[in-house]
Amino acid sequence: MVQVARLMLAGQYDLIEGCRRIVSLGSLIDAEDEEVLIPFRGFDSETDHFPRGDVRRQYAPVFLESLDKESDEYLADARTEILRFCSDLLTRFDG
Repeated sequence: MVQVARLMLAGQYDLIEGCRRIVSLGSLIDAEDEEVLIPFRGFDSETDHFPRGDVRRQYAPVFLESLDKESDEYLADARTEILRFCSDLLTRFDG
């Protein structure tokens, strides 16, 4: 989780994929109820309809374009918050 948060802060990891990964890793270590991870669960839930990775090949190009636009708009609004929560995660687990 720490490495993913660092990469997200450095702009080297997709923010939506990063939130999903942090949630997944939190579950693996039974930390999903950690207060610092709760916002990532929220972001994951709000963005679960945005396809990432190989699954994108299963979408029609026009629909994918629409989802990408919506995703970009979401991230434009949420980027600062996501990055702040990445910093909070680093303080909690790497501090």
